[in-house]
This record gives sequence, C-alpha cells and structure tokens, in this order.
Amino acid sequence: MLLSDQLKAANILFKALDYKQAIVSYTSLMEVCTAHSEGRSAVELAPEESKEDVQKTFMSALLNRCSCYCQSNEWTSGLNDALAAKSVAPLDPRVPVRTAIAHQGLRQHLEAMHVCRAGLDAHPNDTSLLNLLARSEAALGMPRSAVPPLWSPLSQSQFHSHNHGHSHEHEHGHSHEHEHGHSHEHEHSSRLVGHSQQLQRTPVMGSPGRACDCAISACAIS
Repeated sequence: MLLSDQLKAANILFKALDYKQAIVSYTSLMEVCTAHSEGRSAVELAPEESKEDVQKTFMSALLNRCSCYCQSNEWTSGLNDALAAKSVAPLDPRVPVRTAIAHQGLRQHLEAMHVCRAGLDAHPNDTSLLNLLARSEAALGMPRSAVPPLWSPLSQSQFHSHNHGHSHEHEHGHSHEHEHGHSHEHEHSSRLVGHSQQLQRTPVMGSPGRACDCAISACAIS
C-alpha cells in the first residue's frame, strides 16, 4: 500500500472526527516511514515513491496527529508533536501555527506569543499566526494598540487554502511548501530517525482549557 494511500486513509478518519483512530493510523504510518528511513522495512518503496516522499509523509502524519491531539483537548501531547515537528523540519510554516495553538490550549500565552512572533518573522502575512498572536497578546493584557486585528474564525477549507496548496498534498500525501534538494535529504532523514523513538508514543495528559474556535480551525489536516 502506498504511503500516500495510508495518509489519505488516516485523513478520512480525521475528517470523520474519529480522532482516536486517526491518532492510531498516523502513528502507524510514522512507524512505517521511520522503518523506511532506517533501511529496516521489509517492504520496498513503490517505484513512484522516494525517500523525500517518506520524509514529507512523515511530517504530514506528525502534524496531523498533533491536530488530532489538539482537537481532543490533549494539549500536552499536541505540543510534544509540534516541538518534535520543529526538530525535524524547523522551516515548515505549519509548525509555528500548531505550536502556538498547543501553547494556547495549555494557557501558555507568553510562549504562544513568542512562537507567533518568530513565525511571523519568516511568514509575515500568515493570517493564522496573526490571529493567534492577537489572542495571546489580548490574554496577556497588552495594550489594545499593540494587538493586530482579530480575524473571525476561518473555515477548514479556508485554512486548507492558507496552507499553500496543501489540498494537493491531501490528495497525494505530500507537502509542497518547501522544495528539499538532494543536499538536504540526508539531514532531514537523520532528524526523522533521531526522533523516531520520541514520536512513537506521546504521553497524554490533562488539558487546562480549550483554545478558541479560530485556533482549532487552524488544526485542519495537512
């Protein structure tokens, strides 16, 4: 079974709001990707799938699992996945969004604010980050003049559009935000393998609160 097909199957569970089973499917897919990266998979990759595809599928599964945790109010587990994703692909624009959402769910608004500002340095027009930043600054009691406009909650389809063509990835299981040249393939593969054990089972802990609807909408699958 193609990795992209496995990702699509897990995404179907996500869209059906079956987050528990989606988490199981994403975790299983991540294990398969890790086995391929470590060269210990009993099944060879299909001719149309490359090592770069393995890395992209792993990232999508990881970030989507993070979204499942956030949708389930399992904020600590979601934050762990977001931080792990940052270790694997720090330049992925989805990472600061997921990280900020998890921090806000834990009522860690100062941390969320720093994550949003760092993300906006690289992606200044990212409306999800601007929205999340406004919420955290308001929660911290910052002056009104310092708070950017608070966008109304966006639909999941709008966030798919925001994700720079991720709808194509949703069909094929691949992200196209960043083109990873061959010079970076080994680096990303090493990161993936290095964090594989951490990502197998993320501890599930209690959640202090639920983030606003607009933040949860930003958890749309990748």
